Amino acid sequence: MNDWVDKNALINDSIRYLKIVDFNSALEQIIGITADYQLKPTRFNELLHISDALYQTCVTAIVEAGDYQFEHQFTNENGVKKILEITLSIIKNENLYYGFFAVIRDLTIQKIYEAELEFFANNDPLTGLRNRRYYFSFLDKVFENVTQLGYICMFDLDHFKNINDTYGHDMGDEVLRKISEVAKSHFIPYAEICRYGGEEFLIYLSLSDTDLVIQLLDSFRQRISEIEFIPEGQSPFGITVSIGIASCKNASQLNLVISKADKALYQSKNNGRNRVTVYEG
Repeated sequence: MNDWVDKNALINDSIRYLKIVDFNSALEQIIGITADYQLKPTRFNELLHISDALYQTCVTAIVEAGDYQFEHQFTNENGVKKILEITLSIIKNENLYYGFFAVIRDLTIQKIYEAELEFFANNDPLTGLRNRRYYFSFLDKVFENVTQLGYICMFDLDHFKNINDTYGHDMGDEVLRKISEVAKSHFIPYAEICRYGGEEFLIYLSLSDTDLVIQLLDSFRQRISEIEFIPEGQSPFGITVSIGIASCKNASQLNLVISKADKALYQSKNNGRNRVTVYEG
């Protein structure tokens, strides 16, 4: 057989037993074996760690339709995780079945690349939080459900500009990453969090109890105030957050709820910062 770069072939002598007759060197690379590895007595499904249920699906499909394609994840002999596209085609002459032919493509790098593209399309690269593009799409779906209760909360890092001016933007980035890390751990599984822009963040809380929402956000505010940042060669410093809350109940427009959360946030700032305010109006 030809040693294809991205396609690999096995011929099996029986639909029932799937014993391998031959293979090429490209398959050796994918599986993580050498040319002298005693592979031929091995069954196809054992080689690629295919479950009994999936194996039965494969056999049924190729007998009925003549071919079957699926993606499969497995860990090879070197401990490397792989994502494969496997295409099975039956070999027969009229009604006589001889076995089947498998073409295997290693999709691992392609899938990693696609996952990275998806991540950067939907997430803020600095903090890993959702970006505005994803977030507004998510909130639009939330608002399609007229019975959906919940809260939109906006928080802002107090005097963040002073941190950038005093300690530099690298330290400012470290602060943003740390605050985001704490937010993710604090609000899961209640929330979807977004870096709204700069040092402003949006949180959608799928909760209906106002007192619980206030308690959850106030404990977050307290956690942030207890963090100590230590810049190299300088004295430690801390930071606080101001938070505004607006209810989604009976709201017909997303922008109005965000505007209410923003007004509550600035009320927190005007009242001395480092506090939680619920929009009332």
